[in-house]
Amino acid sequence: LYLGNPPLFIILTCKGLQMSLKYGISPSTPITMSCVGSLFAGIQKDYDKARMLGESGLAICEKHRLKKTLPQVVTQTFAFIRHYKRPMQQYIAPLRYAMDVGMRMGVMEDVSLAKGMFCSMVNATGTTALPQALPEMERYMRNIKHSGHTDQWLHTVASVQFAQKLSRPHQDNTTLDGDCMIEDEMFALVRSKGENVVLGLLNNYKVQLLVHFGDPLDAIKHGEESAEMGIAYGMGNPFISRFQFFVGLANLRAYEKTRKRKHLNTARMMKNRLKELAKEENPNVLHFILMLRAELTRVLRRLNKEEMALNQLNEAAVTARRMGSMLDDAFANELRACFYLDSQCQSFDKEQAAYYMRQAVKSYRDYGAETKVIQLQKKYKDLLLAHPQTEDKKAGSNSTS
Repeated sequence: LYLGNPPLFIILTCKGLQMSLKYGISPSTPITMSCVGSLFAGIQKDYDKARMLGESGLAICEKHRLKKTLPQVVTQTFAFIRHYKRPMQQYIAPLRYAMDVGMRMGVMEDVSLAKGMFCSMVNATGTTALPQALPEMERYMRNIKHSGHTDQWLHTVASVQFAQKLSRPHQDNTTLDGDCMIEDEMFALVRSKGENVVLGLLNNYKVQLLVHFGDPLDAIKHGEESAEMGIAYGMGNPFISRFQFFVGLANLRAYEKTRKRKHLNTARMMKNRLKELAKEENPNVLHFILMLRAELTRVLRRLNKEEMALNQLNEAAVTARRMGSMLDDAFANELRACFYLDSQCQSFDKEQAAYYMRQAVKSYRDYGAETKVIQLQKKYKDLLLAHPQTEDKKAGSNSTS
């Protein structure tokens, strides 16, 4: 209900809290408190109260030894509350803990929830190399299917097949087709079941694939389908910042192609929404804001701000590396290389472009995104061959980056 039916979720959560206050603590009290915390974070934007409620739920579980309740409270608190103030990379370990406790206590539905969130978090953080992460994600996907929890299984299938697309080149890298389901079948099943959360996640992944490998106009269509879930509500969705960034970037690229003002306006709106999260000291959005600002400078031909834009891309890469995100580090370097390759920019410099493209390829390879490695090596083959020594010549001057 958290994202699927917000009004009903609010009613049930408030009713549960009222009953706990009237009749005392029960096994459902910690769950209710973490849910109320998610409401304070997602709707009221009161992150301190949200964190206090989540922590209180965890404390009640510990004090009263409510081990069967603990997995759901841990997942709710770490996946939907704490990410507003701390890097998401810190929450992979707690999700593992929730899975472990849930397995021992036999609460398999809560285990499936934790596994689904774990797989999504692995994709969102980009900190675990895909060759290491994918086998574990695929195992969780099989386990959830055997448990019969269809909504969490579909959630996990989407995450696994997205990771497979990045790590294993396919004939069409813009679709979410995979070994379990083809894209059309997955979208049809999710829509027929009214699984709005999974539909939002599918469109999130689809937008990312289309920005990387396809047409930005197609990416915008998928972004618009999830706009209500991902933009109007937000509701504590831990992946909202990534969704907003890629929707903004897709609209910027569409503006380059069509020069339609509506795309530029949407890109600016996405940047402003990310800035609202940054004002609340959300550490997961800074590099997205920096990349969008730099791309706006390039697309709008603000020649007097090019040096600042390139510095922003450098800072975005540094921030991503500091957070451990190999994927976002690679993308920031790819954008910087493309900036230097834009012949209409004063900073046009093929040698610099080759250097940063090599940096991007290296980071994508370290992450295990072989599809991106092959794409960049093929697309920029002439550039990389023309400047084979670029990396060695520039390494010294960029050692502090």
